[in-house]
Amino acid sequence: MITKAIKKPPHPWGRLRLWENGYLKALCARIKQSVTAQESAEIINQIQVRAANVFGNHIDSITDEASQHHYLMSSYVLASYYVLQDYIEDSTKVVEILEGSFSELGAGLIKRMMRLALFVNRDKMKVVMSYGGSKNTKEVYGDKFVIEQKGDGRPFFSSNVKRCAYHDFFKANNTTELTQVFCNWDRLWADEIKPQRDGIMFERPATLAAGDIECRFEFQRVEKV
Repeated sequence: MITKAIKKPPHPWGRLRLWENGYLKALCARIKQSVTAQESAEIINQIQVRAANVFGNHIDSITDEASQHHYLMSSYVLASYYVLQDYIEDSTKVVEILEGSFSELGAGLIKRMMRLALFVNRDKMKVVMSYGGSKNTKEVYGDKFVIEQKGDGRPFFSSNVKRCAYHDFFKANNTTELTQVFCNWDRLWADEIKPQRDGIMFERPATLAAGDIECRFEFQRVEKV
């Protein structure tokens, strides 16, 4: 059973309260094979307290509502990483647990929405461009992201992330290996794009997490089969 933290994060959570509950629930399910039930409760409590402290250390860097959300989620992932390493020696396994827990949140809904959008829209490129962030990137992602677009989708479109809030956060905390936790979330919708069915090929040949200068989300029209 998830225990309540001694100290809650000193900020308005809004809709991220649901995210927090879902994330911790998913995390509990994934660590139960590695720790006891008592340890699991202790872990959740420690994560909540540590996440509040981590977030507090970065609160002066928040510039808008979007960056607040980015930092809240990043604080929870970083706190989980720190705490779980006291119970699970294999750091690679810890990262895998975090990736699975994070990606599980809303996975079913995201996949269904993407499949439906691709099914009902004749122009599949417009659909994938909307998911790739072709419009209002500043409004959606906030000041901590810098995203540039190339192409109009006829026949190519690329969304290039020059600056990523998550990568910057983990780099500042010397844990860049955690950036991939957020990178893998993009696969939820991207994997629903089927070149033979939709006539769109998606590739991500470069990522900041891998040491590249940018993340490139590339969409190319191809022949349907």
